[in-house]
Amino acid sequence: MDSVIATIHHCRQRGERPLSVVDLIEKELISLNQAAWMVSRIEAGSSWLVGAIPGHAGKTTLMSALLVFLEDHQEVTVTRAGLAWETFSHSSFLVTEEISDHGRPGYLWGSDVRGLTALPARGGRIAATIHAVTLDQVREQIAEACGAGEPGMAAFQIFIPITVEFAPESEDQAPSAAGGHRRRRTVSSRAVELIHYHDGKGWQTIDRNVELTGRENSIADFLRSCGESGIHTCEALREAWIARLG
Repeated sequence: MDSVIATIHHCRQRGERPLSVVDLIEKELISLNQAAWMVSRIEAGSSWLVGAIPGHAGKTTLMSALLVFLEDHQEVTVTRAGLAWETFSHSSFLVTEEISDHGRPGYLWGSDVRGLTALPARGGRIAATIHAVTLDQVREQIAEACGAGEPGMAAFQIFIPITVEFAPESEDQAPSAAGGHRRRRTVSSRAVELIHYHDGKGWQTIDRNVELTGRENSIADFLRSCGESGIHTCEALREAWIARLG
């Protein structure tokens, strides 16, 4: 199996079919213009970081869905703590399930984050998720707590935060761990409102209505056509993308 598709399935949540970028556009998590803008930069070699505060917000889904647009035959490695980071070089693409100090398998912190974020300076690329929705929150974790500094933070070139809004507290109640009941928090919406990118000098921001260039408009047309023709799975979308490049 193509290592991109294998990685997407490795990262999928709760055993469900991995959602593609076309799915996420239709669900309005991202706009068509945002998707085309991101794909254009991924095609040009960017790395990316997806953030959200609550769990199950879609950050792993979006992070892995964007892998579809890597070049054909790209080898992708899913990271773990303690890798020999210096052995990865210009042809490497590393995916980290989460930057976190929770100590779970596949989560990176401290020196491992410093090793991961050093890769783009050697020509490699990286993608990861993080519990953060602002650049300051990313800075606190990557640059400061993990000691990667501003270059380590900028190594992710694109930061994509997912904003989650909750409905007013429901009258439905669920058992709590301490006994009794607690109110459920019902998600009313999930959306990427802003995307931050590093232009080599500092961080810039685009919104859902970002104006597209000619190349980006071409990608938007491709994504729109895929949705209209029923191309929704990551496998089918990757096949269509690689055929388009060929």
